[in-house]
Amino acid sequence: MKEKVFLIFFILLLVIAPAVAGEEENGVLDLNNENGVINIDADDYFISLKDRVHILTGSVKVLFQDMVITSEKAEYNELEEEILFEEDVLVVQGENQIKSPRMWLDVAQEHIIFSDGVEATYYHVEEGEGEGEEETHPINIWADTIEIWNLEEELQARDNVKVVYQEFTLTADEAFMDQKNNILTISGNVYVERDDGSWFKCEKAVYDLEKETLKAYRIESE
Repeated sequence: MKEKVFLIFFILLLVIAPAVAGEEENGVLDLNNENGVINIDADDYFISLKDRVHILTGSVKVLFQDMVITSEKAEYNELEEEILFEEDVLVVQGENQIKSPRMWLDVAQEHIIFSDGVEATYYHVEEGEGEGEEETHPINIWADTIEIWNLEEELQARDNVKVVYQEFTLTADEAFMDQKNNILTISGNVYVERDDGSWFKCEKAVYDLEKETLKAYRIESE
């Protein structure tokens, strides 16, 4: 009887081993991926051995590359290499952070979609007045949906987009942020307003954060 129980236990280990890389003291488990180790922690954890789906609930915390992701629910499909986060999703990457009710992460492609109302804060660093000094300015973005490629280099916001940066408030249908080149492009029913109350409408605007220039296309007069 003991030999039979041991055999069943051994078979279970063989089934679970490919799915779960191992447990750590500071997390529920570590999952090995070609893009790095995904460390996952939560109050409750369940795995479907047949479907290779990991379900986590309560105080979920995921460490992936340089991101810290927290939520109340998460489901990791190991075969598809996808993680779905739900309820009070918060992503922190250095000083940058994004809040959303729902987030989908394609681990292999490093592709993220935030939906159902998103608030993002990015920080642009530029040279200060003194030698070696730096100034940091927040870029606040609100949208129904925000999509990110390469984890941080390219960001697209869609529907009910609002961007606030320094003295400018911009609203539009879409916004595209090229973080590598520090260029923000907004398009579709663009409305630009400054803190002094001046404003204009246009079809498209390109804001070069590095050069501090704003170029508008097909502008509408007041």
